[in-house]
Amino acid sequence: MAMIQCPECNKELSEKARFCPHCGYPLQSEADNKEKKTYKLTLGTVSDTSGFATFLKVMAVVLWIGGLILAIVGGKTITIDSWGDIDSKFSFVQFLSIFLTYLINGIVLWCFAQVVDQVKETHEIVSGIKLDRIEEPKEGRSKVKTNDGRLTLTSSGITWRCKKCGTVNPAHSQYCQECGEYK
Repeated sequence: MAMIQCPECNKELSEKARFCPHCGYPLQSEADNKEKKTYKLTLGTVSDTSGFATFLKVMAVVLWIGGLILAIVGGKTITIDSWGDIDSKFSFVQFLSIFLTYLINGIVLWCFAQVVDQVKETHEIVSGIKLDRIEEPKEGRSKVKTNDGRLTLTSSGITWRCKKCGTVNPAHSQYCQECGEYK
């Protein structure tokens, strides 16, 4: 088994080690680095209301208007007595029963149109999902100004600044990469 030197603490360790047993520095082979990729999630766009949902909403309005007209006409009760006299009465109960029937059916149709719209939007979002690979930032020093010794979140991850030389180092390293000063 071949031995390599830790880039952090310069002590010998196995080439198959994933972490330095002395300082904990993560060791990754080139294959591991190539596998590490960052992706950006992009959702699909949502278009306006579908034609079918619009048709259903128009039909709901037609049901409401038609139901009102039928309720007005159906609410009238015409009776002819034995003498041939015509008597017309308006029955509010009959009007209400006809109108509520059409009103409820229109509401159900309108709600169904809303469900159709939501299903269409969900389908467009889900079918438009794609992952775009984001290029990793190049290795090097980050130009982040922080107070000495504080951990800072940068584009390349969490870092700390050396108190001695001011170099920004990755959070996993215990020693400064430039001067060797302990964190």
